[in-house]
Amino acid sequence: MIANTDLWHDYENRLIELFTAALLLLRAGMPVNAVLDEDDINRRLSLCLRSANFELLKDGRGFESPPVLTAPMQPHLEDPVRTPQESKLPDFQHQLMDGQAPTVESSCICYHVECKRLGRSSSTGAWFPRDYVIRGVARFRDDSHRYGHRCRSGAMIGYVQNLGTDDTLSFDDILSLVNAANQRSDLGLITLLPPDWSLYDVTRLHQSLARQFPVTPFRLHHLWLDMRYP
Repeated sequence: MIANTDLWHDYENRLIELFTAALLLLRAGMPVNAVLDEDDINRRLSLCLRSANFELLKDGRGFESPPVLTAPMQPHLEDPVRTPQESKLPDFQHQLMDGQAPTVESSCICYHVECKRLGRSSSTGAWFPRDYVIRGVARFRDDSHRYGHRCRSGAMIGYVQNLGTDDTLSFDDILSLVNAANQRSDLGLITLLPPDWSLYDVTRLHQSLARQFPVTPFRLHHLWLDMRYP
């Protein structure tokens, strides 16, 4: 865990700024009414992260290198042998180095970001909110994955492709469906940060998780991109 909380908060704020800018580029470049699968969207987002980071660097923000797409979790010096979690593949991860840390073990952590679609599948009719929780949020809590291990926080991205088969639901309805899945999995509820939803934009939400590995409690940020078109 990075001991310097000011360093951590500054790092995370810049990382969220980068992902927010990249998500807006992603939305702007998507074909109208396109419904892509998760891997295709993530690949597009990876390219948008490079473009957004390039522009942020011009203003003295951004990072020397953008987050990495779909790479194995990195080993840690405190683990003498390979752990099962090192075979897991977070959608994005980014490494933070603290040159003022007292030990090499505490000088480096990886920030993890997991991405999932939200809405209802147009082909199968299946709801994505349960998948968002079981194959997304829970991976930051469960020992099988340990996403965000040794970190104070991490992030989830929600690609809101529709609000039901006929767009008959509201964003509050989608959040209620996600939180019902959270409750069934004994996970904390997600709450909306701004006063209202940002339609056709990025909305920020957050969640607190209790975990059996460090750091706990863990703060999980949520960035939901409205990918629909008016």
